[in-house]
Amino acid sequence: RWEVPDESILGAAEAGHGQEESGLMSKVFIKSARFHLCTAVMVLAFASVAARLVFIQGMEAEAIAGQVQEARKRLIALEGKRGDILDRHGNLLAGTRSRVTVGVDPQALEFDAVAVEHLARLLGLETEAVVDKVIRRERTDSGGAVRTIRWVPLAEVDEEVYGKVLDLGLRGVYGNRRYERYYPGRELAAHVWGYLNKEQTPVMGVERAMDFYLKGQRGWRETEVDGHRRELAAFREREVEPRSGLHVELTIDQFVQSVVERSMQEIV
Repeated sequence: RWEVPDESILGAAEAGHGQEESGLMSKVFIKSARFHLCTAVMVLAFASVAARLVFIQGMEAEAIAGQVQEARKRLIALEGKRGDILDRHGNLLAGTRSRVTVGVDPQALEFDAVAVEHLARLLGLETEAVVDKVIRRERTDSGGAVRTIRWVPLAEVDEEVYGKVLDLGLRGVYGNRRYERYYPGRELAAHVWGYLNKEQTPVMGVERAMDFYLKGQRGWRETEVDGHRRELAAFREREVEPRSGLHVELTIDQFVQSVVERSMQEIV
């Protein structure tokens, strides 16, 4: 026997089904709103980045390029050769000799086996040792990081040998010059000549009193540096050579001074 369901039961079932459909629609609506919100945020972020890139590349390109060039460029002072101190007969009492440390930038070197062989011969080194240094472009430090090699010292030479090295025309091979003061008579009249300290500053005597004339005039070199502030010698540009200092001639006679000091030592 079939019985007709009670109308109240049917109404409750229809109401429950409607609530389920309403909850489902609300969840779909919330998910859809979140999706559109996330999409809008991402689009806005990419648009901001694109706008910033356009602003930097278009409107500020020249200013930023100028800042980069300014950070890379360096002016390096070049010390002039200090003048000599002479006695009344022109004998050298204090002089300056130059030494040049020749090195190579492996990143800039255009390897030429014949030229490298000539370089090794000029420096008095084995060809294999020089080749090993000039072709090695990276090194591993104590922390395990790989570093780019920008400078490898090879040998210290005098001005004559350095001139021959430059005549080879090897790009990336260059030298750093330094001057050192020496006194042929050693302690002879040291209280008169004076001396230079480790910072090459005159301390006393003629060295200090006549420093304005002896020190000469500085030059300068325009060059570039990398991110670690190491010079890129291959990009050296303008260079103004320094001017050597003047010589100072004294009224002292070196021979008479040596006789007097020897006699004083014997008396003491």
